[in-house]
Amino acid sequence: MHEEKVVDVIKFFGLDSSMENESLECKEAGGGLPKSLWETYSAFANTDGGIILLGVQEFPKGVFSVTGISNPAEMLNHFWSTCSNVTTVSRNILSNSDVRVLEDICGKRVISIVVPAAQASFRPIFVKGNIENSYIRHGESDVKASSEELAALIRNSQNVGDSQILVDFTDKDMDAASVSSYKSLVSSRFPDRHYDEKSNEEFLIELGFYGLDRKTQKYYPRQGCLLFFGKYNSIKDVFHSYHLDYFDYRNSSKRWIDRIASDVPNMREMNIFNFFNIVYGKLIASDKNPFILDDNFVRVEHSLATALREAFVNTLVHADYVLSGGSVRIEVHDDYYLFRNPGKMLVSINEYETGGNSSCRNEVLMKAFRYMGFSERQGMGGCEIFSVANANKLIYPSIKTNLMNTELKFWSVDAATVPELSHDEQTILRFILNRNLAVSKSEIRNANSQFSDYRIKAIISTLVEKGRVEVLGKGKATKYQVKLKSTGQRMILQNILTKLAE
Repeated sequence: MHEEKVVDVIKFFGLDSSMENESLECKEAGGGLPKSLWETYSAFANTDGGIILLGVQEFPKGVFSVTGISNPAEMLNHFWSTCSNVTTVSRNILSNSDVRVLEDICGKRVISIVVPAAQASFRPIFVKGNIENSYIRHGESDVKASSEELAALIRNSQNVGDSQILVDFTDKDMDAASVSSYKSLVSSRFPDRHYDEKSNEEFLIELGFYGLDRKTQKYYPRQGCLLFFGKYNSIKDVFHSYHLDYFDYRNSSKRWIDRIASDVPNMREMNIFNFFNIVYGKLIASDKNPFILDDNFVRVEHSLATALREAFVNTLVHADYVLSGGSVRIEVHDDYYLFRNPGKMLVSINEYETGGNSSCRNEVLMKAFRYMGFSERQGMGGCEIFSVANANKLIYPSIKTNLMNTELKFWSVDAATVPELSHDEQTILRFILNRNLAVSKSEIRNANSQFSDYRIKAIISTLVEKGRVEVLGKGKATKYQVKLKSTGQRMILQNILTKLAE
């Protein structure tokens, strides 16, 4: 067996075992294109993307053997012709740069196919001309999407959102107190519009929360309007799995010290507007440092409150309230906040982090928050969250998203202040973190002269072993950076494969 090179590459990816299984598939292709190739292609495209290596055989316990491709040019011709055949796969989402021949991998040639996550409007990607043959990735397996997963893929592709009108609902299904409170808030922000002089229904019509039925020429509430202002029982009539939860687990050995839940009797109707107002106040109160000062003692906007606001609003407006069994869940812990909502993000994690590309699942809810003065820069919420973490040198936020739910963990502690690390280890970690870019051992030594070369080498080795720092390059070109999260792992994977092909 010639597994050494492949095993070294996998270790270099910095992936844990679950991530490796999800994003990397090795197939022995001595007899031509494997029949299971297109199922994996479908699964990667419908999930988070991944890399298929043809000419690499996987054995139990993570053992790999490079078997190679004897005639890669012929196989690639067959691959491209098949990939463009709709009876085999519904859509070709690959470009030429996604498919490469890697030369001299253990003395043999391997084909790498980098399958990107398909954009939402292209999903589901299916095989054999049948939409029911849509696959998703579960761990290391390609699994046919369940009926609910398939429905979610289709719903995400159409992005019908919350704009549909509800012809069987009236203003009696709206909580008048919620609408009046919201109208007062919006009126104070836009006094020239004289919203306070309008009835609740006139106000909701003017803002577009009610829609016109062209057949009857009557106005009815949109789905988002019901979610935002509706009475709880009326909301449940449409969104059977509607559930909102808030937990505070700080400073307690109990299960929780505070909870707000939509299904627990409350003095207010537990629609999204009221849930937001109650929980947002609690989130802001949990921030011990509501703002930060720069070196000149001037207040800056990269406060924890900014990130909490954006994360909370994003959680509510991007939730798929149709999914069964899903619920919005907000948790406060001693050192992090958790925001979870049903449904998959409609943009990639990288697009969410960098901002500028918006694909909102619920436009009515987004509009409702914008009139309140939140989320005025649509598509920039994720960028704000990560900017706050970066400005305050916090542990980098983590995001997990799949068809059923999306989860953001936002840490409120210094990225270099980690209990299991010694003071010296935290010092070196903080230096690497503050540099933002990968640094060499000499740069670390020059900036930390209090440590000997031997001590720095030992500290770096420990940080690598504990998964806090990753190694980039080899020999004299070796550099170190704070370990990337899943967002950048596939980029690293692609870069490594590219280098191997050079």
